[in-house]
Amino acid sequence: MSGKEKRAQERIAELSAELKKKEGGGLAEYVKLKAAYADLEHGKQSAEEEIKILRKSVADLKNQASSRLKCEVESQKNLDDCKFQCHQWSLKLEEKNRECLASEVKLKDLTSSNNFVVYELNEYKKAADVLKERISQLEEDLKDIFETEKQAQQKIIHLCEELKKAGEDTKVWKEICEEMKKESEAYKCKRGDLCLNLEENKRKSGNYDVIYERETVVQQSITQFEETRILERENPDLIKTYTSGSDYLQSEVSHKDEENKDNSHMAVTGVSSVTMMCSTLINVESEKNIPIEIELDGIIDISDSEDELPPSERRFNRPLPGQRCDENWSSLKEDFPLSSTRKRKWVSATGSSEQGIEEDIIMKKFNAHKDENPKRLCSRIPNASFGGQHFEGETLDHLQTSGSLHEKVGNTFMGDTENVLEDVRSNGESENFGAHMVKGDLHLDDNQIKLIQGNQSNWKFVADMLSSFEEDPELSMKAVCALCRQQTLQEKSEQDPLGYNAKRGFGAFYVIRGTEIAAFLMDGDQEDGLKKSIEELNLWDLKALEECKMLARIHSNQLFTIYKAKEDPFFLPSSAN
Repeated sequence: MSGKEKRAQERIAELSAELKKKEGGGLAEYVKLKAAYADLEHGKQSAEEEIKILRKSVADLKNQASSRLKCEVESQKNLDDCKFQCHQWSLKLEEKNRECLASEVKLKDLTSSNNFVVYELNEYKKAADVLKERISQLEEDLKDIFETEKQAQQKIIHLCEELKKAGEDTKVWKEICEEMKKESEAYKCKRGDLCLNLEENKRKSGNYDVIYERETVVQQSITQFEETRILERENPDLIKTYTSGSDYLQSEVSHKDEENKDNSHMAVTGVSSVTMMCSTLINVESEKNIPIEIELDGIIDISDSEDELPPSERRFNRPLPGQRCDENWSSLKEDFPLSSTRKRKWVSATGSSEQGIEEDIIMKKFNAHKDENPKRLCSRIPNASFGGQHFEGETLDHLQTSGSLHEKVGNTFMGDTENVLEDVRSNGESENFGAHMVKGDLHLDDNQIKLIQGNQSNWKFVADMLSSFEEDPELSMKAVCALCRQQTLQEKSEQDPLGYNAKRGFGAFYVIRGTEIAAFLMDGDQEDGLKKSIEELNLWDLKALEECKMLARIHSNQLFTIYKAKEDPFFLPSSAN
């Protein structure tokens, strides 16, 4: 109960007590009290109503307080959750910041690599332009070679025609020889008369010197005629063949009259030797299709001269009797130009100064073989006569001791070619061998090259290794494995400054693909050799084998260095394995 109810009850009790006391007090008081009582009752009812309202409000307040308490608890939980989430987001923000920094570093690396790639692309474009220029130059050189070959063929045809004409002139020369024999016999008869009448003619005409010169000419003619007859008996074939120089000799006969009649039989011998050289040239060129000069012993003469005399201006000069053998041989080569030789063309692969040195090495070795033969040959032609002069030594028929001259020339040519090729192969490596002779200078086919090289189990230079890659595709697979192992060593050396520092691995553009193929071929074990076959590689990827060949060709220099240094025991030629 509230305080108002208590006070109302107390008041009612007091009034009832007073009423009882004053019952006898008068009716007026009774009425007053009754009215007051009615007021009190009315106040009581109003108080009760207020109490009810207050109770309702208290209940509402309690409900609100409980609901607020629940909201406060829930808000506290939400606050804790928000704090936890805020902490997590802060951690994630830090991670994102770190990733952002890493991405910035990667972006810088990518920009630098992009700049490097752009630089390399520009370099490749420049190299491509240089290669285009070289290709155009090579095409022009090839055209020049074709033109020189055509000219050589035309000269060969011209020589054949000259030989036919010389065959027709044989009868004329035989008649001249018969006349010269008769005249020589007449000169023998007159020799005694000239000796007896020498002093008398001197006193009469005062021309003793002229007569003495004529007597000397007659003496030389007689001795030379005897030597010519000896040559005819020993080798009659020498008088039956003639060369294109007959026209010039006939012109000499018309200009010098009797003097040339005395000496023309010796010119026949010189013409015969020249004819032999011409026929040898034509036989060798027709069989091997080699437009070169062959000088009696299979020597290949490569001409660099741009100004060559026409056939009409060529002359058969005579060497002096007292000259040394080497001088006579040099004059012989100069005096008998048979045909124009093709110009030497060299193709440069890199354009560096090293390739000029390689060219000098090759030509020195080639000329070393070439210079050995003239002395040897000259010592075998001591008694050959050319146009009235005399070489000391044997006759030309000694050149044909075994087989024909044509066979001798061909054998010497092939032997010298093999020696030169072997010397060049043993002293040069293909990665720096930038100068090569254009195909057609030696005209050796693949079978002849294989015969010369033989079955070799070692790679002497990069070209041998590349040909082995073509013959045995499995070698290119081993090459990729070797490059991968060297790549691993290279990556280790970047951490160890005192370790392996040679650049033997893949190039920058082939690292990913090369490592992937090598991992499959070695089955993930880099310490072992090749574990997959060609069939398994084709099943894994059809393009992988061609990619192996491409990688082996691109990295041929590194692979050859690895092979020479014996850095990889699994990368060896097939026969060595």
